[in-house]
Amino acid sequence: MPARPPSPEPACPAGPDLAGLAAGLGLDEAEVFANFGDPFWRLTCGGIYKIRSEDGEPIEFHPTPQQLVVLEEIYIHGSRTLVVPKARQVRMSTVIALIVLDTILFGSSVQCSLCDIDIPNADRKLDEKVFFAYERLPEALKGAWTPIKKSLSPGIFTIQHGDDTTSKSTFYAGQKARGGTNQILWMSEWAELAAKHPAMSAEYLRGAWPAAAEGIRIIESTWYGGKSGDVWGIAKKGLDPHTGLPLARDKCTPRTPRVLFFPWYVIAARRLPCADPSLIRPEVQAYFAKALEGTEDTLDDDQMYWYQEEALDIYHHEAQFIYPTNIHECWNANIEGSIWGAALGMAKAAGRVGEVAYRPDLEVDTFWDLGAPENSPCLYVQHDHEQRRFIDLDAEIEGGEVADRVRLLKEKGYRYGTHYLPHDAGQRQKNGKTYFAEFEAELKAQGVSGRVVQLKQTGNKWLGINHFTGLLKKSVWIDDKKCAFLLESIAAYRRKPDPTKENKFMDDIVSDWSAHCSDCARYVSEAFMEGHLPHTSNGIMANLYFDPTRLQAATASLPEHPPTLIALDRAGTTWAHVAARHDAGGWLRVWETPLQGPSYIIAVINGAMAVWRAAGWDRQASAERPARLVAACVDEAGINQDKLLSWASMASTYYGMVPVVADVVSLPGAVERLREQGVGVAARQQSLAERRVGQATAIRKPGHEFGAEERAQAYAVLQELWRDGAVEMWCPTVLRQMGGITATEQGGFEVLSGYAQHWLDVAALGVWTLGLAAPAMQAGRLAQEHSGGGYRGDENTGLPFERQRRKLF
Repeated sequence: MPARPPSPEPACPAGPDLAGLAAGLGLDEAEVFANFGDPFWRLTCGGIYKIRSEDGEPIEFHPTPQQLVVLEEIYIHGSRTLVVPKARQVRMSTVIALIVLDTILFGSSVQCSLCDIDIPNADRKLDEKVFFAYERLPEALKGAWTPIKKSLSPGIFTIQHGDDTTSKSTFYAGQKARGGTNQILWMSEWAELAAKHPAMSAEYLRGAWPAAAEGIRIIESTWYGGKSGDVWGIAKKGLDPHTGLPLARDKCTPRTPRVLFFPWYVIAARRLPCADPSLIRPEVQAYFAKALEGTEDTLDDDQMYWYQEEALDIYHHEAQFIYPTNIHECWNANIEGSIWGAALGMAKAAGRVGEVAYRPDLEVDTFWDLGAPENSPCLYVQHDHEQRRFIDLDAEIEGGEVADRVRLLKEKGYRYGTHYLPHDAGQRQKNGKTYFAEFEAELKAQGVSGRVVQLKQTGNKWLGINHFTGLLKKSVWIDDKKCAFLLESIAAYRRKPDPTKENKFMDDIVSDWSAHCSDCARYVSEAFMEGHLPHTSNGIMANLYFDPTRLQAATASLPEHPPTLIALDRAGTTWAHVAARHDAGGWLRVWETPLQGPSYIIAVINGAMAVWRAAGWDRQASAERPARLVAACVDEAGINQDKLLSWASMASTYYGMVPVVADVVSLPGAVERLREQGVGVAARQQSLAERRVGQATAIRKPGHEFGAEERAQAYAVLQELWRDGAVEMWCPTVLRQMGGITATEQGGFEVLSGYAQHWLDVAALGVWTLGLAAPAMQAGRLAQEHSGGGYRGDENTGLPFERQRRKLF
């Protein structure tokens, strides 16, 4: 054992009955006299201090191995600054409280302070740990001190040494450190406070922390804030910059922060009987194999099963920083105001952060953020179906000239697809050229593959931010070695705190080191939104106007609902079920062939036609049947108005003389053309507000004017019914377009740049018309014009449409 440094406390005060203490402890009197002046001995002998057990009963303090490490650091190795990022309930506060008590008892006119997350927590530590231990000191010692002040809120404990009125020591416990010089400064849960109250934390950093530099400073905290904030600035001085592990002792001075990490499994009680090892899921076993890599620690089945049931299944991705297995997981803690922290935690928990190797069979896209050389990262991404593989990152590029950047691309040896530059690449530089033009020319000069795309400037960056949130939750894979700085940036990308409201944040982004790489990630989503990258799934956006959860479920179910491609003749009879796509008069993608009883309606706008079945009561199943999109024309290049209206006419015949709702705004002349083909055209009844003064009866208007106001109303109806499961759609084109509509703060919708919406519009028009037509359907009075035919319906369909009931009939 190394030689101990001089004790931070003076010799023990006069008065204690050491012979009586020896007798009470059952120790040799000479041993007690020889060691009593040593604080390490006093705190480890097991007879002087008592603590509260988990049952609330006093028990002798015998340090756990983890508590012993803290005592040795201070009293054996002479460390003066400790940083203890810990798992919950490791009982660090107990040993620190006893260190404080021992210091004020055996010191001469010393001051110690506790700064806690709030006043109640500080009071509890003073009352249940310091007061508790003092009041239960051995009888042989009690006469050596006189408590002259003992209070809570504010927490103050002052004792006088013997009869010397000039020798007093005080312990202050609260949310702020008292002025003066602290021999011990105890910062409890500072990481949490720094994350939630940065202004108060800054006061600590400028005031109490440097004022206690000559004493002992201890930070013990469940970790918050990741690699950001005031406490991280202190902790990282005690970490190896390459491995992230605590510095070796020979690289530390007494003032170097000693980082002491204690994982969750040091608590012996954290185990759950596991009779069958197969109860431990494979992904949990794989997690521990990686988390404990490089250590000598091993966990048995009972410990892993406890973690699975009591940590992972309760806290999910947050389990890693609430119950960290290795020190690196401490820094995974969410940063207050973090935008992508939770989504990144989900990616890590799902095993999508790790080794992501370059695949030669896939092209590589690059995403750039332009600025100074140190702020011009380049992100390398491969796309494999639903996987967005972030394989590499250049966080900083030496030189920074266009030729240097392209040279680095060439040195990578990747096969490039597209290089995405931000919108400011189109700005003219001092040399009269745009960065876009220079970059494109340099690629050609150096023989580097890939086309160049300049992304558009978006008026609302939150669309891209929210879109990337969804990508990160489900389809982004990140290489944890080559993209390590990107992971740190994503975790630290955050909103600015609201200076007027505590624990509230504004929509402004903190523009610091984390923003540059994070912008590269955001540009991946902007490339999606502009239509450069194909969507392979829906429901990935956090602010979708249409319910993303149901969109995702519907998309996942599509293979179970394949459409039938059929050709129709003018009479509306099926020619054949075909696979080839030669136009033989009219094509329909059909999810439901005509049924007896249900009512149908057809909606048609420029570019799309859809057949809808109204909701109703299914007598056989004794259940309500939701409205359904049952057929739609195939969306192929070259669609023209004549062909579209012909298909609507054939579908009308096929589904039983179904009325057609035609949008006369996008299809002028459609009503006349449909009449020529003998199709019933639905008409909208003129509303009371539309009638002229003195007009007694409503006029029927053939067709429909599907303008901006009507579209907004139709979208609102479709949104409500979709969320309630009152409509069914198995058309991937409609679902994909639904995934391109985002909600606005005012409750409306916004269409993402690059998204078509005609299929969604025809769906909304069909649903809305079904609701408007329901009363007429019920009475068999649907306003239509048809020679020799009428609307086919019965009493089982067409109850009045009531939006407040969220039903569609």
